[in-house]
Amino acid sequence: MPTNSAAWMRAKYGQLEVGPAPYTPPGKNQIVVRNHAVAINPLDWIIQVAGPVAYRWLTYPTVIGSDVAGEVVEVGEAVTRFRVGDRVLGHAVGTDKDSNTAAEGAFQEYTVVLERMAAAIPDTLSYESACVLPLTVSTASSGLFQKDQLGLKHPSANADPTGETVLIWGGSTSVGSNAIQLAVAAGYDVITTASPRNVNYVTSLGASQVFDYNSPAVVQDIVAAFQGRTLAGALAIGTGSAELCVDVVHACAGRKFVSIASTPVSFADLAGEDRPRFAPPAARAACRGQCVAADEDPPPGHRHQVYLRHQPEGQRGQHGDLPGLPAQRSRGWPLHRRARAQRRRPRPARRVERPGHPAQGRVRPEGRRVPGADRQRRVTPTRAIGWPPKSHERAWTHNGRYHFPFVQRSSSHDR
Repeated sequence: MPTNSAAWMRAKYGQLEVGPAPYTPPGKNQIVVRNHAVAINPLDWIIQVAGPVAYRWLTYPTVIGSDVAGEVVEVGEAVTRFRVGDRVLGHAVGTDKDSNTAAEGAFQEYTVVLERMAAAIPDTLSYESACVLPLTVSTASSGLFQKDQLGLKHPSANADPTGETVLIWGGSTSVGSNAIQLAVAAGYDVITTASPRNVNYVTSLGASQVFDYNSPAVVQDIVAAFQGRTLAGALAIGTGSAELCVDVVHACAGRKFVSIASTPVSFADLAGEDRPRFAPPAARAACRGQCVAADEDPPPGHRHQVYLRHQPEGQRGQHGDLPGLPAQRSRGWPLHRRARAQRRRPRPARRVERPGHPAQGRVRPEGRRVPGADRQRRVTPTRAIGWPPKSHERAWTHNGRYHFPFVQRSSSHDR
């Protein structure tokens, strides 16, 4: 039996420690992958610094990580798509609620992967390039195709134009890059946002129009671009994008639905050594994700369909422009280091400034609020999570709906 080792997270808020790990044989619908490359995502440090908020079901010690690429060394008895020696990528679901097992975490030498969450990779694609795809493909496909998200038509070999347009905010992010290609392969026009330096890049992926998200008039410009178009919904990628998508959706004709591929509040302030152990109950409720990977027979539209059908067809090159393995630019490790480097100290206590209010002049304790005083000024310290954001209230006013395909903070640094 092979000797395994893993980067263990032994307790809540713990650091990773490399040590021996058991080798776990596959279940009947699983394969074991000997990892040649793994990717680091912002989700991984979020689990470290805010696991009790977003992943409160996790049991410790555990092995985190979602993205693997490597060689199949063992297959389950019901597996038909792979055999020993195949080169594959896979979405490791060890931290999903229905799995919650260290054997299915990515950060180890041998990872157990569900057959339906893996896809073969061509010999021309390196393991390092392939390993950055799984979580972003899963997130993009969940937001676009799940029935309780945008519920779009699935990609197909020769998709007929639907006559509808999807707004993808953050088109040059890792999730956005995949979402553009998947939506175009499903027959939708795509309007997206990106920085000026990435316009050619997202256009090459299939976006029909690109707008600078830094422009003060970006919402008005996108609304104008939707004149005469039918909106199929919006996919918001990056912290702060949901509110802007709600503004656009409210002013356009079509389906007024916003699917969020990122948490609506940033966890970046929790990444330092002084990270807190506190989050408001409402924030916990807001960060609940829906796990679909472990269903025995999930309905069409879920993320695993991209691995089972659309990626293999595209890889064989039999269906024109269908993207088998979407174009991807990975900045995972630098972003991970950058996030961990953001270490902000909590603000000192300060007086509430609201003339005429009973709380005027009172000093708020660290990490608490003065009742009633935050109607004018929020008095939560920087490192605590404020909830709800104004966009959440406006979304319900405009009949927009917030949904969380995954509790993942998709990077906005490379938009």
